[in-house]
Amino acid sequence: SLFVADGHRMVKKIDERRGIVTEFVKLDVTPCYLALVSDDSLFISCCYAHIIMKVDIHSGNKIVIVAGQKRREGYRDGPGDEAMFNFLNGLTFDSHSNSLIVADSWNHCIRRISLRPGDNYQVTTIAGVAQQYDYRDGPSHLALFNHPSGVTIDEDGAIILADTYNSCIRRISPDGKEVTTIAGVATEFGYANGSVLNAKFFAPHQVITDLSRHCIYISDTFNNLIQ
Repeated sequence: SLFVADGHRMVKKIDERRGIVTEFVKLDVTPCYLALVSDDSLFISCCYAHIIMKVDIHSGNKIVIVAGQKRREGYRDGPGDEAMFNFLNGLTFDSHSNSLIVADSWNHCIRRISLRPGDNYQVTTIAGVAQQYDYRDGPSHLALFNHPSGVTIDEDGAIILADTYNSCIRRISPDGKEVTTIAGVATEFGYANGSVLNAKFFAPHQVITDLSRHCIYISDTFNNLIQ
């Protein structure tokens, strides 16, 4: 089955074999991104409500908030029930660390939510300087982003992200210590194919890794393309 975040405050389920779309769960907030973690856990980033929710995949109920303060934006690391976000976007599961990786867009940083038993959904900042936007590669705690959106994990365990308003694709090393630009001319909006550091994007929003083909797909939003 496929699960879809529907802007009408619901998650829908697509049964591919039967060709049927059904309402899976109704919410009182708008879902933005989904991450399927196991056979029984679907996590939802709710951008406007600044929270991460968890839904039981079998029943579509048992909905709980695991991190963030509902409809209260801010910035704070710590246990999930104390942490704060500001407009959550991309969400993905990192099997290497048993955690969720989330793009905290308006805080301009990348956050990690631990799923390890007993960690109380502990939230930490992996990269970026909270509430500061610009462009800078280098050590993760000094790197700067501008409205990061989609996130994914590559075969080495590195985090790949769409740095939307810098119009480039960035990489956080598997050890979380270094940020580099891997595609696009930072801060230049446009369209150009070619070598990765000469290519141009126009506000890319989503990225996904295809491990079988060793490549990354990018939604090049305002060029209306998948690259």
